[in-house]
Amino acid sequence: MESEKNQDQLDYKTLLANAKQALKVEYHKSAALASQLQSIKTQLEQVPAENKTLRESAYEDVIAIFR
Repeated sequence: MESEKNQDQLDYKTLLANAKQALKVEYHKSAALASQLQSIKTQLEQVPAENKTLRESAYEDVIAIFR
């Protein structure tokens, strides 16, 4: 009986340790994904300015053709 109780405690401790480790891994994955998403957001925020620059450049090229 005592042996079985000790085994149950060991199993519980092992499960708890494994669960903590799995949570750490998932936390690190989530942090990495959040960082990637922030990078993508920053890049997307730059797109309108780049589009404006390209539009203006194309417009100037067209005007230069007709001069």
